[in-house]
Amino acid sequence: MGGRRFTPSQWLTLFLSLPGGFLLGIMTGLLQACTFKIGGVPIQWGMAAALVLIWLAARLPSYEIGTRWAAVLVTIGWLIGTVLLAIKTPAGDLVLISDTGSVVYIALGSVVVGVASAWPLVRRDATTPGAIPDDAPGTPPALIDAGPVAGE
Repeated sequence: MGGRRFTPSQWLTLFLSLPGGFLLGIMTGLLQACTFKIGGVPIQWGMAAALVLIWLAARLPSYEIGTRWAAVLVTIGWLIGTVLLAIKTPAGDLVLISDTGSVVYIALGSVVVGVASAWPLVRRDATTPGAIPDDAPGTPPALIDAGPVAGE
């Protein structure tokens, strides 16, 4: 991680990214099957909601920490949770059955977490439109430039 110093809250976020990704995989694996019908046509709103949740869950910890390692850990956790739902239990049950919806969910979910992990973080500075000022409350310490030290 390049010798960067993390705050305790950033370490906690990094530490919770893997189990958070695992829980995300379980939750979105169940959510993706939710549908409703309009005129007899099933609309899979659960899959759209699951994909948005996957994207947000992978990106937000990365922005909080300032590194993509959190997104990578969320991705690994999501993959573990999703694979566990696709494995047949001793009783013969499957949560993610091999129907079109589940296959599309696994394929699109894999693309979403892959892109979310690889997408570069953009450093926002004072010249970026809509950038927050360095002294605004809640500005991550990694983004604050203290400027010259007195006496230099």
